[in-house]
Amino acid sequence: MLMGLMHLGGSGTAPRSGSAQVRRVRARWGRWLAVGLLLAGPAATAQAAGIDFEGLPVGLDIGMATLDGVSIQGGIVLDEATVEVLTGFPAQGTWNTTPGGAQGVLNVLSPLLTISFTTPVRSFSLDALTLSDAFGQPAPLRVLDANGDPWLLLEPGTPGDSGFPEHAIAVGPIAGQLYTGFSLCLADGAGSCLDPGLPTSVWIDELRFDPVPEPGTLMLASLGLAALAARRSRR
Repeated sequence: MLMGLMHLGGSGTAPRSGSAQVRRVRARWGRWLAVGLLLAGPAATAQAAGIDFEGLPVGLDIGMATLDGVSIQGGIVLDEATVEVLTGFPAQGTWNTTPGGAQGVLNVLSPLLTISFTTPVRSFSLDALTLSDAFGQPAPLRVLDANGDPWLLLEPGTPGDSGFPEHAIAVGPIAGQLYTGFSLCLADGAGSCLDPGLPTSVWIDELRFDPVPEPGTLMLASLGLAALAARRSRR
């Protein structure tokens, strides 16, 4: 790539420094690089990603799944029909939030559902449903930051059509703020995660996030577009 770029200026003889030819070459490259940045910028920044858990095998440990841009620990992929069998709660048509879908993740492997992004993200959102605590009462949902420290506390509120508290969680974008991950758990009255020995269940669906493009990828894309445009202009 570098060798090709060095020869896009014109003749085989290197122009003398300060000559009109040098200025023309520099001006031409400046224009094409600007075009490359304009073309590459939207493509590199508009890469919002999402996971709806549809199509994954029911019963799969979500930690074993290969997901684009994110890893999740602590739950199993289930569909609404299987949730009914396992929990005894009516779930079909009410738990899943993906239009036309039926699958999500239930944290039956750990009190915590931990979501880690492959690269930092500007914002993220997801839908969560919380079952009752060990005493049969609607429990708050605690969001922990990437370090495991308390971050957000979502009170149960009015139950949704599932019969349980439902939360539409959305974080960011905030200028200068990036996120590498978070965790979810049911909380006690003081806002602390419930004891691992107590039954805790959080169902999640429709995870969306906006990754930050890598600077190297952006620059390579820009230079590649500029080089392609300059090569075509010579033909």
